[in-house]
Amino acid sequence: MSKKISAFKNMCQEDQVALLKGGCTEMMILRSVMQYDSDRASWKIPHHQEEMSRIKADVLKLAKGNVYEEHERFILTFDPKWRMDENIILIMCAITLFSPDRPRIIHSDVIKLEQNSYYYLLRRYLESVYPGCEARSTFLKLMQKVNELRRLNEVIIGVYLDVNPQQVEPLLREIFDMKNH
Repeated sequence: MSKKISAFKNMCQEDQVALLKGGCTEMMILRSVMQYDSDRASWKIPHHQEEMSRIKADVLKLAKGNVYEEHERFILTFDPKWRMDENIILIMCAITLFSPDRPRIIHSDVIKLEQNSYYYLLRRYLESVYPGCEARSTFLKLMQKVNELRRLNEVIIGVYLDVNPQQVEPLLREIFDMKNH
């Protein structure tokens, strides 16, 4: 997704890497919100043409701590009409991607400017879909979800940092800056 955003492509490579490493799990959590089937407590995963696989949410119960409860609470407090609106989820992914406070960011002012443009886009989109007060209220609630997303991400990263790096895939070791000893 990020490589399709011209502002992202035009950033220096150091900032691109820092943004992706910092926002990867948060964006995956947001995308998972859309795929979650609360009736079956599972995620719908597109497989091949017209075929769907399911991953039971119970798999999160295997993680240390309360990842399952935190993740479930995050999803279930996400209004279903927001969860089903791909525009909202994609704009929130962009807001999450362009977080100027990620570690090792060089041009945080440029990133903040880009993030602000997505906040504005989200507000304008909501104004086109909902009546005045509801649009503003929804915007504020979605901004709260961005903060909750950060906290959930910290819980998930805490679980990864608590495991033996040898048991984690190389890409995830790189994303979480896990040392290989």
